[in-house]
Amino acid sequence: MKYSTMEKLNETPSLLGFGCMRFPKKEDGSIDEVEAEKMLDLAIKEGVTYIDTAYPYHDGASEPFVGRVLKKYDRQQFRLATKLPILKLKN
Repeated sequence: MKYSTMEKLNETPSLLGFGCMRFPKKEDGSIDEVEAEKMLDLAIKEGVTYIDTAYPYHDGASEPFVGRVLKKYDRQQFRLATKLPILKLKN
C-alpha cells in the first residue's frame, strides 16, 4: 500500500481509500452485510486507512453499518470521513 504524508497534520493516510457508497446489496435492496464486512476487513488488512461514507448512502444504512464493523478495530488504525447533507438540517 502507498501512503501520503501530511506533515502538518502528522498523518499518513493510504492513497487508496474505501468508499462505502456501493456496498453489495441483497435482493430487497438492503446492504449485504456479510459480504460488505468482508470487503472492509480485506481493505483494512491490506493497509487501507481512509474510509468514506455518508448519511444518504444506502438510504441511511451505510453509516450505522460501517460503525458496527469498525468497532472491532483500533480507532487509530483508520481515518473515517462522512458527509452531512445540509439540506436535511431543520431549524
